[in-house]
Amino acid sequence: MTELVTTVQNSSDEELLPCPFCGGDVELRDEMDGRDETYAIHCNRCHMHFAKFVWREYGENIVIKQWNRRVKE
Repeated sequence: MTELVTTVQNSSDEELLPCPFCGGDVELRDEMDGRDETYAIHCNRCHMHFAKFVWREYGENIVIKQWNRRVKE
């Protein structure tokens, strides 16, 4: 089974925060593997990968909100 990965333009009002592990730039991806569609955030520096299955109608907003959550010190 072939996986299709495309970079998605962030249409959310929220900006993606940098990678919490290395501070690198990240990109939003739309990954399709067979019948499953997943939004993912991928770090271009350390290659950390955060994936979340979401229904298409909910869009990337859910994934961006979860990615941007940080533990308060």
